[in-house]
Amino acid sequence: MNRRTFLQLGSCAAVATAFTWTSCSSRGSRAAVLRTPLLLSHICDEETILALGKEFHRKFPDAGNQKAIETQLQTGLTGQQLSEQASPGELEELLLQKVDRDFNNGELIVLKGWVLAKTEALQCALLSIPATS
Repeated sequence: MNRRTFLQLGSCAAVATAFTWTSCSSRGSRAAVLRTPLLLSHICDEETILALGKEFHRKFPDAGNQKAIETQLQTGLTGQQLSEQASPGELEELLLQKVDRDFNNGELIVLKGWVLAKTEALQCALLSIPATS
Protein backbone atom coordinates (compact mmCIF):
# COMPACT_ATOMS: atom_id res chain seq x y z
CA MET A 1 0.00 0.00 0.00
CA ASN A 2 1.46 3.37 -0.97
CA ARG A 3 1.50 6.38 1.34
CA ARG A 4 -1.32 8.25 -0.44
CA THR A 5 -3.65 5.24 -0.21
CA PHE A 6 -2.74 4.79 3.45
CA LEU A 7 -3.48 8.45 4.19
CA GLN A 8 -6.78 8.34 2.29
CA LEU A 9 -7.94 5.19 4.09
CA GLY A 10 -6.78 6.59 7.41
CA SER A 11 -8.58 9.87 6.89
CA CYS A 12 -11.81 8.13 5.90
CA ALA A 13 -11.67 5.94 8.99
CA ALA A 14 -10.82 8.92 11.17
CA VAL A 15 -13.68 11.00 9.78
CA ALA A 16 -16.13 8.14 10.27
CA THR A 17 -14.97 7.80 13.87
CA ALA A 18 -15.04 11.55 14.37
CA PHE A 19 -18.68 11.76 13.32
CA THR A 20 -19.42 9.44 16.22
CA TRP A 21 -17.39 11.66 18.57
CA THR A 22 -19.03 14.80 17.15
CA SER A 23 -22.46 13.72 18.28
CA CYS A 24 -21.12 13.44 21.83
CA SER A 25 -18.94 16.53 21.59
CA SER A 26 -19.75 19.67 23.48
CA ARG A 27 -16.83 21.95 22.79
CA GLY A 28 -19.02 24.98 23.19
CA SER A 29 -18.66 28.02 21.00
CA ARG A 30 -17.89 28.30 17.32
CA ALA A 31 -14.61 30.01 18.27
CA ALA A 32 -13.59 26.92 20.26
CA VAL A 33 -14.47 24.67 17.32
CA LEU A 34 -12.41 26.81 14.93
CA ARG A 35 -9.38 26.72 17.22
CA THR A 36 -9.39 22.96 17.88
CA PRO A 37 -8.53 20.42 15.17
CA LEU A 38 -10.87 17.63 16.28
CA LEU A 39 -9.02 14.57 15.06
CA LEU A 40 -5.61 15.89 16.05
CA SER A 41 -6.85 16.86 19.51
CA HIS A 42 -7.56 13.19 20.23
CA ILE A 43 -3.91 12.23 19.73
CA CYS A 44 -2.03 15.42 20.68
CA ASP A 45 -2.03 17.66 23.69
CA GLU A 46 -2.64 21.39 23.37
CA GLU A 47 1.08 22.17 23.73
CA THR A 48 1.86 20.09 20.64
CA ILE A 49 -0.97 21.70 18.66
CA LEU A 50 0.29 25.15 19.68
CA ALA A 51 3.80 24.23 18.55
CA LEU A 52 2.39 23.08 15.19
CA GLY A 53 0.53 26.38 14.85
CA LYS A 54 3.67 28.39 15.57
CA GLU A 55 5.57 26.31 13.01
CA PHE A 56 2.82 27.01 10.46
CA HIS A 57 3.27 30.76 10.98
CA ARG A 58 7.05 30.36 10.68
CA LYS A 59 6.75 28.43 7.40
CA PHE A 60 3.94 30.56 5.97
CA PRO A 61 4.38 34.10 7.34
CA ASP A 62 1.96 35.52 4.75
CA ALA A 63 -0.85 33.08 5.63
CA GLY A 64 -2.91 35.84 7.16
CA ASN A 65 -4.14 37.14 10.45
CA GLN A 66 -6.79 35.70 12.75
CA LYS A 67 -9.72 37.04 10.71
CA ALA A 68 -8.31 35.74 7.41
CA ILE A 69 -7.74 32.26 8.85
CA GLU A 70 -11.23 32.19 10.40
CA THR A 71 -12.71 33.16 7.03
CA GLN A 72 -10.82 30.35 5.26
CA LEU A 73 -11.96 27.82 7.83
CA GLN A 74 -15.61 28.89 7.63
CA THR A 75 -15.72 28.76 3.83
CA GLY A 76 -17.74 25.75 2.76
CA LEU A 77 -16.85 23.14 0.18
CA THR A 78 -18.75 25.13 -2.46
CA GLY A 79 -16.95 28.39 -1.65
CA GLN A 80 -19.74 29.99 0.37
CA GLN A 81 -19.30 31.24 3.92
CA LEU A 82 -21.05 29.22 6.61
CA SER A 83 -24.01 31.12 8.03
CA GLU A 84 -23.40 33.01 11.26
CA GLN A 85 -26.46 31.20 12.62
CA ALA A 86 -24.85 27.78 12.05
CA SER A 87 -24.34 25.84 15.25
CA PRO A 88 -20.93 24.77 16.56
CA GLY A 89 -21.89 21.22 15.55
CA GLU A 90 -22.55 22.28 11.96
CA LEU A 91 -19.20 24.08 11.85
CA GLU A 92 -17.47 21.02 13.27
CA GLU A 93 -19.09 18.84 10.60
CA LEU A 94 -17.93 21.26 7.87
CA LEU A 95 -14.37 21.21 9.20
CA LEU A 96 -14.34 17.40 9.25
CA GLN A 97 -15.55 17.34 5.63
CA LYS A 98 -12.82 19.82 4.68
CA VAL A 99 -10.16 17.68 6.39
CA ASP A 100 -11.38 14.66 4.45
CA ARG A 101 -11.36 16.65 1.20
CA ASP A 102 -7.83 17.93 1.93
CA PHE A 103 -6.51 14.39 2.39
CA ASN A 104 -8.29 13.15 -0.73
CA ASN A 105 -6.94 16.07 -2.81
CA GLY A 106 -3.42 15.88 -1.41
CA GLU A 107 -3.68 19.30 0.25
CA LEU A 108 -1.26 18.32 2.98
CA ILE A 109 1.16 20.34 5.06
CA VAL A 110 4.09 18.83 6.96
CA LEU A 111 4.80 20.55 10.27
CA LYS A 112 7.39 19.19 12.69
CA GLY A 113 7.10 15.75 11.07
CA TRP A 114 3.28 15.66 11.26
CA VAL A 115 1.39 15.31 7.98
CA LEU A 116 -1.69 17.49 8.39
CA ALA A 117 -4.63 18.38 6.22
CA LYS A 118 -4.48 22.04 5.24
CA THR A 119 -7.62 22.64 7.34
CA GLU A 120 -6.00 21.09 10.43
CA ALA A 121 -2.86 23.18 9.92
CA LEU A 122 -4.99 26.34 9.72
CA GLN A 123 -6.76 25.37 12.94
CA CYS A 124 -3.40 24.87 14.66
CA ALA A 125 -2.30 28.27 13.34
CA LEU A 126 -5.47 29.89 14.67
CA LEU A 127 -4.97 28.33 18.09
CA SER A 128 -1.44 29.72 18.27
CA ILE A 129 -2.72 33.29 17.81
CA PRO A 130 -3.66 34.81 21.18
CA ALA A 131 -7.45 35.04 21.41
CA THR A 132 -9.02 38.47 21.17
CA SER A 133 -12.23 39.39 22.90
